[in-house]
Amino acid sequence: MKKVIVTGAGQGIGLEVVIQLCKEGYFVIWNEI
Repeated sequence: MKKVIVTGAGQGIGLEVVIQLCKEGYFVIWNEI
């Protein structure tokens, strides 16, 4: 079961972190606000 994370640039989370989370099996929804 994958964990879903909804995030975006407005939350201060960098693309490097998103890529790392994807590698660890997370499904990241990138919401540009």
